[in-house]
Amino acid sequence: MSERFTETLHRWVPAIGSLRGYNASMFRRDFFAGVTVAAVAVPQAIAYAKIFGMPAEMGLYTAIVMTSVGAMLDSSKQLINGPTNAISIAMLSALASIDGDERRRSAAILMALLVGLIQTAISLGRFGDLSRFISKAVIVGFTLGASALLLMDQLKNVLGLQVTTDPHDHFLLRFWKTINSSEGVHWPTFFVALSTAAIALGIRWFNRRFSIWLPEFLIAIVAVSAGLYWMDPLRELQVKLTESVPSKLPWFSLPAWDWMMVWELSGSALIGKNPSHFQGAIVGNENADLPVEQVSWDDAVAFCKKLSDLPDEKKAGRVYRLPTEAEWEYACRVGSKTAYSFDDEEGLLPEYGWFNRNSSDRTHTVGLLEPNAWGLYDMHGNVWEWCRDWNGEYPKGAVSDPTGPTKGSHRVIRGGCWILEAALCRSANRHGGSPSSRSNFNGFRLALNSPSGIPK
Repeated sequence: MSERFTETLHRWVPAIGSLRGYNASMFRRDFFAGVTVAAVAVPQAIAYAKIFGMPAEMGLYTAIVMTSVGAMLDSSKQLINGPTNAISIAMLSALASIDGDERRRSAAILMALLVGLIQTAISLGRFGDLSRFISKAVIVGFTLGASALLLMDQLKNVLGLQVTTDPHDHFLLRFWKTINSSEGVHWPTFFVALSTAAIALGIRWFNRRFSIWLPEFLIAIVAVSAGLYWMDPLRELQVKLTESVPSKLPWFSLPAWDWMMVWELSGSALIGKNPSHFQGAIVGNENADLPVEQVSWDDAVAFCKKLSDLPDEKKAGRVYRLPTEAEWEYACRVGSKTAYSFDDEEGLLPEYGWFNRNSSDRTHTVGLLEPNAWGLYDMHGNVWEWCRDWNGEYPKGAVSDPTGPTKGSHRVIRGGCWILEAALCRSANRHGGSPSSRSNFNGFRLALNSPSGIPK
């Protein structure tokens, strides 16, 4: 029983098993390897923590846990240790959709826990061994793709490029904007990166040439750091540095489990935040706040539920939904009885709405044109707006606050869109669409039930 337990322990925790034949030579190599990893992992983890808006000591804590678990479990190089930077890039992309510093910090901690649990499960389950049954071409392709991704992501840091891009843009688009819109290479930063690589490669050649073993990465990092401090003690060259390594660690505590946040993170990480065909950077307007489109009625309702289920919204009793058709027209007209909310004159529409004569065949930034009397923008044109009602005949006789038919096959959409002529953007014009249909001219506008008023 004791031998079986020992063998099982050695199989699941290889670091313990390796101690059976441990010697001074192995200790020397492990010592330098550990110091080298610390020299890279600690500043990197602290830098990522600061990017996520978290305290530096949390980055140090992450580096210690990451290296300890990796050393103990001897995890797969292909499927665990390799994509660490790629995971960080994915986290940055996912967290870009989270609003508010405190909420983003909570989301980062929760996402780090989930990633760690998945990685640990893969290590304990020995799923890395599956790589033995995968074609070498697949592994080579994965490695090349991940390497290209990391190279493109880190190139801006190597060159010291100072460009702020929209985190919602596609990765390749962000890379292109960074290369083409920067103010130029920051030469001191580039020299630091180039010197580090040159020293590391030189020591590696020296090791192979004379059959000795020197820790090339550790020497390169220490040499360049010392040289930079000696050459620029006042930091006048403006080479970005991580802050000092914290002297203490935070107390361990599990993050609050929030299923809605998990759903939000998984959606932004896997399918992207914005499904729209027209996006600001693609059409050349970096700061464009375009209306969302290519959303179905079902998508819009699901978004309303997701927003209403957020902890802060539920606590305040706020419920988001699609407006009824009657509510939409009431908000559009603001008491007017004219063809449009502003007048009967079609010639004034270009001042209030985007339609086929002024849209250039695309959506436009919300709020560029004149609002109606209640300050609501783009009630005419830009995108059709889904309403809650089934599409059908109006009821006969006078009614108060109607909610439409009880059943049907199409949902109401109102307001017209960028592709239509002016007459189809009138206040009274109505149309219907399949609840599951998506197009680049269908969007939505929210209504809010709130006992505490409109949130700021």
